[in-house]
Amino acid sequence: MSVEQYLISIKPVFVYRLFAGLKKFELRRVSCCVPSPGSIMVVYVSHPIQVLIGEFIAEDVRVGEPSVIIDYVRGFRDSGVGEGDFEYIRGAEYAMAIRVSKPVLYRKFLGLRELERIIPGFKPPYSMRRIEEGEPLNMLVLRKLREYTFESFEN
Repeated sequence: MSVEQYLISIKPVFVYRLFAGLKKFELRRVSCCVPSPGSIMVVYVSHPIQVLIGEFIAEDVRVGEPSVIIDYVRGFRDSGVGEGDFEYIRGAEYAMAIRVSKPVLYRKFLGLRELERIIPGFKPPYSMRRIEEGEPLNMLVLRKLREYTFESFEN
């Protein structure tokens, strides 16, 4: 069985922090799917940038009430997550913390218009969705982008 893959939409300011190695967790309100530890998280930068930029490994995934997730993340001195990040999950029934590992940038970023040209009807997810093994995003796009990647920012 292959590794699970997810397409995750992240705001530009958080993407910069993630790939610069400053942000070690991605916080989400739990709405649809929960990746397994070890899943590949393909990063789509949301509006106004709108590009596939890279990926990271979900080293650990925790789900719980927002207060539990906040306490968990605060337990990491270098989490890179601040009060503004926590505001996003407060008020949700359940929240998720995805621990970021091995972030890798693609050498070529793929914009929304180009994605729509390659995959008619392509729509980026509001939050995240699973990428199925045989779907065009995996078969036509990701395999090619992975051939040309920058080195991971982690050693």
